[in-house]
Amino acid sequence: MLEQNTSSVTESVPDAGGAERRTFERHPCSWTVSCYTILPGETSRWPGTICNVSNGGVSLVACRPFTQGEIVGVELVRPIDGLREKLLARVQHATNEGGVWVAGCRFLKRLSDEELDCLRATTAVLVERIAQSGGE
Repeated sequence: MLEQNTSSVTESVPDAGGAERRTFERHPCSWTVSCYTILPGETSRWPGTICNVSNGGVSLVACRPFTQGEIVGVELVRPIDGLREKLLARVQHATNEGGVWVAGCRFLKRLSDEELDCLRATTAVLVERIAQSGGE
């Protein structure tokens, strides 16, 4: 059974001086993506999952290490009308959680409110379909 929470998440993350760093509201989701490093001659891709998204960035999970400062390309496996096909983001921080890497990434070009709305609306439709099918 697949379960997804589409409510928004706001988390306070203070910087070293105690000030709030996060400026955009995050929205939980679960989108399968294809990821790749933006480096000359680099052609490998790997699967990942977007766990939450905001206008400014994304939380990305994959079974491949991420390096702080690395620029990654992210493409949805199933494109969404109204959302760019390729999203570019810089890894702000990454942690290894039992062989799974979680990276907090900042978009090089922020998502517009319209793009974020398209992503959230499509997520809500999928959650509704899953609920109606009994989670199968």
